[in-house]
Amino acid sequence: PLDPGRSVVDLLRHRVLRHVFVASGLLAAAWDMFTFAIPIYGSRIGLSASSIGLVLGSFSVATFVIRGLLPAISRRLTAWPLLTVSLATAAATFFLFPLLERASFLMAVAFLLGLGLGMSQPMVMSLLHNTTPAGRVGEAIGVRMSLVNMSQIAMPLLFGALGTVLGMLPVFWATALLLSLGSLYARRRK
Repeated sequence: PLDPGRSVVDLLRHRVLRHVFVASGLLAAAWDMFTFAIPIYGSRIGLSASSIGLVLGSFSVATFVIRGLLPAISRRLTAWPLLTVSLATAAATFFLFPLLERASFLMAVAFLLGLGLGMSQPMVMSLLHNTTPAGRVGEAIGVRMSLVNMSQIAMPLLFGALGTVLGMLPVFWATALLLSLGSLYARRRK
């Protein structure tokens, strides 16, 4: 039976879970930002639709590659250091994207981003399962999904407006800054 005194707000007050939610939200925003911004950026720099598709595809391939390697990696590193690496990798790639205009270079950086972000979801889910109070994992996953869904709505709107006014470079670099701060935040959680 449900405890009427429990609230989802209790999960947000849980210090460790709050850290997981912040990291998860930033990583979800980075994923959304990539899939939203790269087609726009690619079009602005004159890439063909096929080239843009190859950039997006290289990201996807990398997410599969890293998931295959993740069991071996996670035997050596715990979840928080991996999330720190994921956030730092994403930050570096978002810094680089607006400096590149060749499809091959964009594909390489997108592959690197795919490696970084591809390892994040399993680590976030592991942390959620390991830190959530007993009997509340489903609620914690629901909170995470709510944050991810809010990111899917808010980030394209926010960065789309910013990109329209200021161009793509500030959008990429603002994302890089947020992810860098997130990496520093996650690094302290080890």
